[in-house]
Amino acid sequence: MKKPIIGIVGRPIVSESGRQMVATYLEVCEVITAVGGIPLQISLSNINTLTKEDQEDIIRIIQLCNGILLQGGSDFYDYDIFVAQKAHELDLPTLGICLGMQTMACAFHGELGRIKHHQSLKKYVHPIDINPQSQLFKILPKQQLMVNSRHQEVVLNTDLYVCARAEDGSIEAVEDTNKRFYLGVQWHPESMISYNSDARKLIETFIACCRH
Repeated sequence: MKKPIIGIVGRPIVSESGRQMVATYLEVCEVITAVGGIPLQISLSNINTLTKEDQEDIIRIIQLCNGILLQGGSDFYDYDIFVAQKAHELDLPTLGICLGMQTMACAFHGELGRIKHHQSLKKYVHPIDINPQSQLFKILPKQQLMVNSRHQEVVLNTDLYVCARAEDGSIEAVEDTNKRFYLGVQWHPESMISYNSDARKLIETFIACCRH
């Protein structure tokens, strides 16, 4: 099969010159390319209070994709939630990273809470415990995993299946086992891929699902 197209939901940012932009992390694009995918930014001028036309435009874009990646960032918007819900409805393989996981959780009646820690550039910050009954465990058959961590909010609850937690009980991964691949992780595997085989395997498994 040809390389799968991975739609990455772009994040609105302000450049140093003050111009409004929509951006994708280069690191995310590099990782997708490295494991055999083609990154494609999903962007929209209207990110909140979507009109019916906006929704139809998003659907057209994601139907061009073989998979969806919800990348990290500071805030998510109506269009992030809509993409997460529509990808779920279409059973389009979806990987959420950090804020992307939080988006997925909130798309299914989730709630967020603020924290004051977990902001680190260290290779490893804390361990997580993986539920042996989860899809995540099938991908990474380890009950405990060391991860990095850089976020300011945590998921307090969600209708999605919680498949991993930190030692303090914080939710670290969510999924829907009824879908081909619908998984969000609180950590940043794209930043670990050069030194951690589990991070690479997670993203490779996602890309493999996008090929089918």
